[in-house]
Amino acid sequence: MFQNIIEAVRMFFLFLRILLIARIILSWLSLFSMDLRNSKIAYLIFNLTESLLSPIRRVLMKSPLGGPGMMIDFSVLILFFLIQIVESIVISLLHGFM
Repeated sequence: MFQNIIEAVRMFFLFLRILLIARIILSWLSLFSMDLRNSKIAYLIFNLTESLLSPIRRVLMKSPLGGPGMMIDFSVLILFFLIQIVESIVISLLHGFM
């Protein structure tokens, strides 16, 4: 039973990583003048990921990396690391219950 829970946790975090990769690709496409305003999939991806990225951006704006002239958005990279850390902790805790 715990093996199924561990697999579900892994799938959840994999889904988060896939959403972030999709957001990166969509942001690159929008840079090259692709109109994504009417895309329901793009809207869904941006809304799902923005709730995770906006707190990281707020923290970055107060750090030396951020500020109004920030050229590169490091929030996605930081979120990738955080997802990996949280996934490792959760799976370790679940293995501890086995």
